[in-house]
Amino acid sequence: MSKTDAMNREPSYKHFEAAIFLILKKDNKVLLMKRKNTGWMDGHYGLPAGKVDDNESAVDAAVREANEELGLDLTEDKVDLAFTSFVNYIKARRFTNWIYYFFKVDWSGQEPKNMEPNKSEEIEWFHSLEGLELTPLVRETFQDIDKGLTSAVYASDAL
Repeated sequence: MSKTDAMNREPSYKHFEAAIFLILKKDNKVLLMKRKNTGWMDGHYGLPAGKVDDNESAVDAAVREANEELGLDLTEDKVDLAFTSFVNYIKARRFTNWIYYFFKVDWSGQEPKNMEPNKSEEIEWFHSLEGLELTPLVRETFQDIDKGLTSAVYASDAL
């Protein structure tokens, strides 16, 4: 099948990408990162996150990303699945399906460091999310968690 044929055919829903997000909590505060130089939602706060690699579990990805982005030695027993979302992004007849795993971590270890200053302007602990410019997915997820939900399905061109 040519590239043109593939782009013009009806979308397939069989392929999924997966990513993890870390909700690090400490003393009733949550750790957020301010995005920069990513080309998407720069200047907005988000959570430490990353793609799940091939042949890697979501928990393993959470442990790896905590080390890569924050310099933390996180262990699997500290990671609790708090929320899962399925997002179908729709843009110009192109569909991308993502499964997002949000892991809560009650953190009491060393202070996180910004290990990717090229992608993150700052990292900071916040008591409240009020008034912060959050990425839409993170904002929606925190709202759903506050409602007591543990999963959601979204279809969007904006999340």
